[in-house]
Amino acid sequence: MDLQLLNCVMTPKKNDIAKIQAMSDSEREALIKEKEDSLSKLEADFKAFVEGLQKQYKEESTKKDEAVEAVKSSGLGLLKSVHNFEKKKSQSEL
Repeated sequence: MDLQLLNCVMTPKKNDIAKIQAMSDSEREALIKEKEDSLSKLEADFKAFVEGLQKQYKEESTKKDEAVEAVKSSGLGLLKSVHNFEKKKSQSEL
């Protein structure tokens, strides 16, 4: 890689490094803690969001399963059987 190009790419990082070096130990530690706390909060918020989605999915899935069972147990199978029998009976009469 060309040295001039490398310097162009590295210049922004050099400025960042110089700013960080200019901080005191306690300032750097405070900034590190602030950023780590921010990451922890993001992870915790995401975890809570996912848990909420999982709970909502489970509730809706249970509701759907119960509704499907109610429809099936209300005579759907018998209705289909009789319908198919009558349909075949009328076709054989032709």
